[in-house]
Amino acid sequence: MIPNPRLDRFLSRLGTASTTGPIYEGEEADIQRIILLDPPVGDVIGKLQASGKDMGDFYVFETGEVRFRFVGSRRWYYVNRGLSEFRAAARIFNAFSWSAYDLNDPECEYFDEMVSRFGKALEQIEPLGDPATSLWSATVQDTEAGLWTLY
Repeated sequence: MIPNPRLDRFLSRLGTASTTGPIYEGEEADIQRIILLDPPVGDVIGKLQASGKDMGDFYVFETGEVRFRFVGSRRWYYVNRGLSEFRAAARIFNAFSWSAYDLNDPECEYFDEMVSRFGKALEQIEPLGDPATSLWSATVQDTEAGLWTLY
């Protein structure tokens, strides 16, 4: 395989994503990203943004479980069992999102490897669950099918 600097940047971001580094790096771009709220606003601990617009909110429940709901929707998606798992998953999501934007070519031969590593990195945090109810599982499934979006 011929070295690819874009793939190398993604792997570097992914390698540090779950433990250190900023949640989001780089200039404003037309990408999806998770913004962590510190301090939280009530039960809302994070927001999904795309093109600078809020698309949905991440909530922490009394049990510690994190769930997601799109703006204007009543449907809840399971995200993670706790805040630390959510923070790690958010870093991985943002690393992949930024790298997919940077790559800007889902037909690229390296995209499948990026998607595979994205799913494996999320699975290391906790099992992905049912795509019908689990946000990360649905996101990985859609991405494997060529649709890069947070479910």
